[in-house]
Amino acid sequence: MSIRIKSPNPDEIWEKWKQKALKTQKKQLEKVYKIKGAVFSIENIAAAEYVKNVNKEAAIYFEKSIKIEPTKLKPQEYQINWRKMENVQFFDFKNEVDKSKWKFGNEVASYKSISKIQCLNCNGKGYYEKKKSCNNCKNGSYHVFVEVINEKGEKSNKELDIKCPKCYGEGVFIEKEPCKNCLGTGSLFKYQIMPVPFKRISSKEPVLLASMKLAGLEKELGKEIQDAFMEVGGIQIKNPDKELDESFIEPTLGYTSKGVKNILKQAKSEWKEFSKNQDLIKETSMYLFPLIQLECVTSKGKKFFVYGIGTSEKFIVFGKL
Repeated sequence: MSIRIKSPNPDEIWEKWKQKALKTQKKQLEKVYKIKGAVFSIENIAAAEYVKNVNKEAAIYFEKSIKIEPTKLKPQEYQINWRKMENVQFFDFKNEVDKSKWKFGNEVASYKSISKIQCLNCNGKGYYEKKKSCNNCKNGSYHVFVEVINEKGEKSNKELDIKCPKCYGEGVFIEKEPCKNCLGTGSLFKYQIMPVPFKRISSKEPVLLASMKLAGLEKELGKEIQDAFMEVGGIQIKNPDKELDESFIEPTLGYTSKGVKNILKQAKSEWKEFSKNQDLIKETSMYLFPLIQLECVTSKGKKFFVYGIGTSEKFIVFGKL
């Protein structure tokens, strides 16, 4: 069952913002609200007069903690022939690599590790010697037949032995067959697959998803929540896959909107991507906060916004004149 949380009161947001603005934006505050000839006092800046509209929305907050350390994996060694070598993509690093911009794998073939070694299959010759029997003779002996006629005119064939002219009397041929391992070169290439020298990084980035436009202040508000996390009341989303759903969020907030529905989808999508990335660590859980926007005007008619983020018990305010 969802726990109902109460949004901060708009009047309390306005009063808290005035106190904060008096410390951080005093000159701007006096410039737009001071009455000529009167003593300036923030008590005279009433919400009833200067807050024209109140919008109730929601914000979802979590932290992305990025931690990248040099890998401790040992290099892997490979031996391949020249033809396969032409299909390998090699890398040569002179400096550390920014992983956020890296488009290749975590381990790559190192150009500096390349060396040439002798092929052991053919002992560096590049070929094998293969004996093949000569089909022109028998054991290297070749027979020449001549016709001989005697005194009676009788003909006969006489046999003369000579060394076979095809195999030079060896009886066999020595053929050279290319080595299948080195493809005739007598050598192989050796190289190593080594880890990419990624730059060591450790950082935390707040993520704030708001159901309304915050005039480009999302990053600042996210940082504000990060710095004052214990001062902001909200409800923890313990199981984003199930609880980032309208059926859970609406009873919790007590209201919903088109913007709230959109950030539920966005938060669920980002959380899934977040979970896939091995470099991103879930340092904090996900939290849901009521987000109250006060549409305000100055005494001179200039429009600006004040935001209250949190519950009625604990909330922070933010707004620039």
